[in-house]
Amino acid sequence: MKSLVLLLAVLTAAAMWRAGQAPWTPTPPETPLAVSQLLDDDASPLESRPGVKGRERVLVVGHRLRYTFDLDLRTHTEHQTGARESLHTGWSGLLELTYLGAEGEQHLFSGRFVPTRMVVDAGEAPPPGDAALRALRGKFERPVYVGQDVRGRIVAVHFDAAQDAAARRLVRLLLASTQFVAEEGARWSTEEPDSRGDLEAVYRAGGSANTYVKTKRRYLRAGSAVLPRLQAHLDFTLFADGHVREATGSEVVELGGGGTELPRIREETRVALTNVGVDYRLSSLRPFEATRATLRSERLTELAGVEGARANGHMERPSLLLGDELERVLDGARDAGVRNAAALSMGTLAKALEVPEPGRSQVLVEGLLRRCRMGTLEPEVCLDALARAGAPAGLAYVRSSLAHPEVAVRGAATEALRSIPGAAVDALLDQVMLDDPSSRVRALAVKAVSQRVAGAHLEALARVLRAERSERVRIEVVRLLGHLRTVEPPTVALLRDVAANDGSANVRALAASLLDE
Repeated sequence: MKSLVLLLAVLTAAAMWRAGQAPWTPTPPETPLAVSQLLDDDASPLESRPGVKGRERVLVVGHRLRYTFDLDLRTHTEHQTGARESLHTGWSGLLELTYLGAEGEQHLFSGRFVPTRMVVDAGEAPPPGDAALRALRGKFERPVYVGQDVRGRIVAVHFDAAQDAAARRLVRLLLASTQFVAEEGARWSTEEPDSRGDLEAVYRAGGSANTYVKTKRRYLRAGSAVLPRLQAHLDFTLFADGHVREATGSEVVELGGGGTELPRIREETRVALTNVGVDYRLSSLRPFEATRATLRSERLTELAGVEGARANGHMERPSLLLGDELERVLDGARDAGVRNAAALSMGTLAKALEVPEPGRSQVLVEGLLRRCRMGTLEPEVCLDALARAGAPAGLAYVRSSLAHPEVAVRGAATEALRSIPGAAVDALLDQVMLDDPSSRVRALAVKAVSQRVAGAHLEALARVLRAERSERVRIEVVRLLGHLRTVEPPTVALLRDVAANDGSANVRALAASLLDE
């Protein structure tokens, strides 16, 4: 009973972590400084070494990439009264990204921002003065730390306490606009974050070596009740080692309007990032570790800090204690229900610590996996906990569970795949949809696909429609195709074929109704 009370206290404390964020207030411009004035000379040259094509980059501690950037955001608002408002905010400057090393499953970079231009045009508002740009530049005297996964997806951004909402917004917009998430092949789809939510992007190889085109297609999840509408096109050139050399492009996001009774907002973003130097400097994770307790740690998609209390130094100690207490409950509680609850809480905690403490997050996941392999926890509990953690480190265990003789275990493994990123998971979900002997598990695979980037699964979904005997599974596929019909043109032809030829009247009727919407 004592352990159960402790566990409930732990869960209550974990639920209170999130904090709010102040609104953004625009600030103003100054004459740009010359690039040569702002790039230092304390570095030695480093040639880019050939990298591995696909998702692997060459990562060398101390490798520093220097860029100039231009970023412009134009916001147009149409109110239901007919009034219109426009706001143009623009920034230019210098960005340096230095690789510091790996912690947990993240690769950490130190980012140095030096703004050289800032424009705020709000119509009737007076033009800003030079002091505003100097103030913004002062907010970046200390670095921003950026955490990426192995594919380049931005997992976390760690801000200094001096970097207010305006400074953080600039960083999030620039990082989201120039993010390159790699997979194998000449064309691939990814799920990746930006400042509003998680979106689907499609990459394809360009016409010359190391060039790629990225198209942002739709939001999968966002903070608003109605998903924003999205169109974006960006051109990338990579170094041979897999790092971004140049990026240019634009995107349009629309919110509200229509029948939502909200003002129609159209945001147009244009970005240009150009590499101006590659060198090497002595670096390590030590500066990040030394200032960790004072940093404000955020996901790219969040408007509020993931750990708002962290800026006051209150987050690190409780997080360590929470993990330690959960491990003690796992190893010491006699009641299986208490141990299971602790395992699920550990998975949730590992996900929460993915941003502020990736190393500790990895330790918790590895502890879960060790107990799962030893048989301390039941397979379904293990899979649920790993699903909550969403860590790639759990993929091997989840994959092995797909061959378990019990349907319930294979179903739990299929649901766990939904929260683990990467193309390897997409291939496994296709395999489950087509080959698992249980129609229940096959239907769960379709549901998992519906919550991920679905473009990579169209061929498998078409095969399911042709070969699947279960009406239940075909209905799940048709529902998924209905959601995709506006972004994936081939889905319309599939729905028409189903409406005309499927052996089930229920499936035909559903397909026809979706075509009529």
